[in-house]
Amino acid sequence: MRISDTDRDRACAILREHYAIGRLGDRELSTRLGAAQTAVTWGDLQALLHDMPPIPGMTLAPTMAPPPVPPPVVTHSHRPPTGYFPGAYNR
Repeated sequence: MRISDTDRDRACAILREHYAIGRLGDRELSTRLGAAQTAVTWGDLQALLHDMPPIPGMTLAPTMAPPPVPPPVVTHSHRPPTGYFPGAYNR
């Protein structure tokens, strides 16, 4: 499944956090960030983080689009229509 820029940014943030904790060195961080920024699929991103433990509060999960908004419900008043209606009046 293809990923979005937001997904790439989230992966980069997770990698930077692993760097801050000391799990990645400078060179490895640079290599993984470059790969994350050019990733196309979820498999690409997951391969960059497969050997890292999860960081609480930082998940690499697909972003879900908000549910579609249903169209507004149109209610009709109970008043009789007004205006000119040809053929409506028989003489």
